[in-house]
Amino acid sequence: MRNQIELRAVSHHFGTGDSQIHLFNDLELTIEGGNSYSIVGPSGVGKSSLLTLTAGLEQPTSGNVRFSINGEDVSQQKLRKRSGFIFQQFH
Repeated sequence: MRNQIELRAVSHHFGTGDSQIHLFNDLELTIEGGNSYSIVGPSGVGKSSLLTLTAGLEQPTSGNVRFSINGEDVSQQKLRKRSGFIFQQFH
């Protein structure tokens, strides 16, 4: 069984008034099912944004995110039906 999330050439940024905050550029990452991962870093470096991208809750500024279940590519909607996401602050 091959479940994975692939980020290919993913860049993400957002605007704050007159400036833009670039969180990451051309990120390449493969997350394999059945493994444990840790995302660490100081506040504001993009940890939560990376998680929302890998959960299919947000689209990257550029690049693409691919979801595979049992080796078959699936859409974000199908992924959401088969997975869960618990927010740190859910109010």
